[in-house]
Parts: sequence; structure tokens; C-alpha cells
Amino acid sequence: MADVDKPVGTEGALRRSFFAVLAGFLFFFMLLGLVWVVRGLLSPVLVGFFLAYICNPVVNWAQGRWRVPRLVTASLLLLIFVAVLAAIGIWLVPLAVEQISQFVQQFPDYLEKVMRFVGRGAPVEDLREQVAEAAGQPEKVLPMVLGGVRTGFGIFTTTVSMLTYMTIYVTLVVVFFVTFCSRMPDIKSWCRQFLPHTHRDEILTTVQKISDAAGVFLRTRLVIAVLVGLVLSAGWALAGVPYWFLLGCATALLNIIPFAAAVGWIIVLIISGLGADSMAGLLPALLWPTVVYAVAQFLDGWVFSPWLEGDQLHIHPVVVLFAVLAGGAIAGAFGMLLGIPVAAAWQIFFGDVVKPRLMHWASSR
Repeated sequence: MADVDKPVGTEGALRRSFFAVLAGFLFFFMLLGLVWVVRGLLSPVLVGFFLAYICNPVVNWAQGRWRVPRLVTASLLLLIFVAVLAAIGIWLVPLAVEQISQFVQQFPDYLEKVMRFVGRGAPVEDLREQVAEAAGQPEKVLPMVLGGVRTGFGIFTTTVSMLTYMTIYVTLVVVFFVTFCSRMPDIKSWCRQFLPHTHRDEILTTVQKISDAAGVFLRTRLVIAVLVGLVLSAGWALAGVPYWFLLGCATALLNIIPFAAAVGWIIVLIISGLGADSMAGLLPALLWPTVVYAVAQFLDGWVFSPWLEGDQLHIHPVVVLFAVLAGGAIAGAFGMLLGIPVAAAWQIFFGDVVKPRLMHWASSR
């Protein structure tokens, strides 16, 4: 009887172990879902934690290598970030403002070309005629002036409210960033005490793998966005693309989300095509921006990503596409960004927890 009962007991323990680990991870993902639901309220906390999570390896390295206190490293990182933003504001923001101003000035012409291409009238001329007609009738000018004053006052109050909100928001993000950076080990220790003792090591090992994979993806996508932005901006400037810096930065930001940079490339083609003087100049206007985009994507896929990500992410391209689309359908652009880390987390969880138990269960039958 002892030989008969032993497999049954082993199977029962295996089943309890599996469901205990599964319940722990389900609770973790349910907690993430709850945080996502109340993200508007917790937004400064989440942004501060995200930045601290991205910078945590640097803080750990400084503490372990040089014995630098975590608070000091977090403060230095914050100062470096502010200095970089100030440098960008001094050198690059005026360029972006200039290109935005040029785009606004050229937008009526672009709109007129588009409307003419689709076979409709030119709304720009209609708008100019309406303004000229209203200028000759004082009874129509006064309501327009009053409406403009009311709109201007609304814009003023909205601007003041927005500036106040942004000031408070940035202050809270900075406070939470420094707090999480300096207290990250204590936060991990506090969370560890709620894990089941019998499966604590297994859960911590799997969670550490998931954290490493997610951290590598998020950090590398940010670095790759900077590199791709440099390639696109320089290439499109040489190709004569209008607003090359603005479009290069926007496409680089989209490149953080896999496959999303194609939207920026399409916009570049539309603007370059509208700026062509003739059909003979249309082909170069579309060809060279496409060549630059192809080179940037080649460097991203075959140089930057393998070099920075290494072997920590092994996800099939079909799974990547599905994860991006599913994340976008559930949570928009933010979900598209987190779709791949979630897919990597599920792949690690399945490989470390589910698959061994399923194989053990199948072999015992």
C-alpha cells in the first residue's frame, strides 16, 4: 500500500505546488490590472517607479562598486537628466520650433494640394473669402471679436491650469523617483515576505528572469530610439526632407513600439510628395526618404537590437506582432509598448513553471 500511496501523494503535492505558484502569478497580474485601471490617479507614482526601475542597475552598480549611497546616485542621475534636458532645450528646441512654424505656414498649401488631388474645392480660398466678407460688415466683426476675446481668455486660463498641473506632476514624479531609487531594496524585501515560503525561491527566480527581460527591453528600446532618431534626422536632412529634425524625432519615438515607426515613414512620404514641384521630382522625393528609413530599420534589427538586447529576449516575430496588436487593442499606445514584455513574461512563466509540471504530469500517466 505504501508503494501505491506514494505516487498519489507526489501527484497531490505536485498539483498543490502548481496551483500555488499559478495563483501567485495570477494575483500579481490582477494587481497590475488594478493599477492600470486607476492609472490616472497613480500616474506620478507609476512614472516615478518606471524611471527608478530603468535606472536601478546604475544605482546598484554604483552602490556595489564604489559604495555610493543610493540617494546620492539617484540625485546625480536626476541632475544629469536635467542637464541633458537643458542642453536639448538650448540647442534643439529652437530648431524644432522653427520647423513647426514652417509647417504651420505651409499647412494651407498642403491642404489645398490634398483637396485638389481628391477632386474637391480649395478650402483655403473659401476661408479667405469668408474673412474678407466679414471684414466689410461691422455687425459680423463684433461677434467675431467677442468670440476671439472669450476664446483667448479660455486659452489663458487653460494654460495657467496646465502649467500648474504640470509643475505639481513633475514635482511628484521627481519625489517618487528619488524615493523609489533609494528604497528599492527595502521595497523588494517588503514584497518578499508575502510570498509562500515553500515556493519562495522558485517564484523569486522566475520573477527575476521576468524583471531582467522586461528591463532589457525597455532600456534598449529607449537607447535604440535615440540612435534611430540620429540616423533618421541626419539621413532625412541629407535627402532634403522638410522638417527633418521634427519628423526624425517623432519617428524615433514611434520606433520604441515595434512596427510603429512605419507611421512616421508614411507621413514623411506624404509631406515629401506634396513638396515635389513636378512629377519628375516626385520619384526622388519618395525614394531617398525610403532608403534612409530602410537603413535605419536595418540597423535597428540587425545591429542595435542584437548588440544591446543580447540573448535575453527570444520571441518569435509573429508573437511580437500579436503582442503589439493585442496590447494596442487593450490599452492603446502604452499597451503596445508593454505587449512584448508581457509576452516575454508569459514565455518565461510557461517555460519555468507550467511546462515542467505538465511534462511531469504527462510522464506519470
